[in-house]
Amino acid sequence: MNILIVHGNTNVGASLSSDSLSRAKRAKEAIDTGKYDLVIVSGGIFEKSQYNTSIAEALQYYLKSQGVKIPIRLESKSLTTIHNVELCLEILSKDDEITVITSDYHVPRTWQIWMLLARKKVKKIQIIGSRSHITLKKVLVEIIGLDVGLFYWLGWRWPEMYFRNKARTI
Repeated sequence: MNILIVHGNTNVGASLSSDSLSRAKRAKEAIDTGKYDLVIVSGGIFEKSQYNTSIAEALQYYLKSQGVKIPIRLESKSLTTIHNVELCLEILSKDDEITVITSDYHVPRTWQIWMLLARKKVKKIQIIGSRSHITLKKVLVEIIGLDVGLFYWLGWRWPEMYFRNKARTI
């Protein structure tokens, strides 16, 4: 099965942040090619400003409002990129070919985590970046995130668990 996975960023209720909106628009373009059987939207609730609407729900709302007809599955519990991958893997099978949409600045870390955690659990993985506004803070977060991903793969889970717990502000 060809599956498109959209990693969320942030939202305020059903309104997507500029990064999440860019990802959703890029996902719509990919869906319009007709080569996908299923979309998985991924991202949980970690801020009060989300008004009990997960990033996955906000992404689903946007895609449906844009006329997407193929099935959309929610993964609405993840709090970090590693968590996105872990929970998406529970939905995927070994025969699936996946394309992951994320922000352009987030592609290296997303690729690293999917390769380390999933390369033997799905048939094919492709990562696509959507255009985003890059800031120094985002670059620093990505550099730290690359280390956290490597530590996690090596079995040192505490940095990831620290960031998951830090993300849980509600």
